[in-house]
Amino acid sequence: MKDEKPINERIKEQFEECESDEGWYRCKVCGVKHYYGQSRKSDLLRHLDSHD
Repeated sequence: MKDEKPINERIKEQFEECESDEGWYRCKVCGVKHYYGQSRKSDLLRHLDSHD
């Protein structure tokens, strides 16, 4: 069974904030950069699922 951590905790573990670009986060696994905003949270979650 997959570990069911809270969404925000999974995002914090898997992504690091880009210091030079506010609001952008880089995946720690593959280095892909995503914007993190209210409407874009789903993009980060889809990216996390691609690594599962």
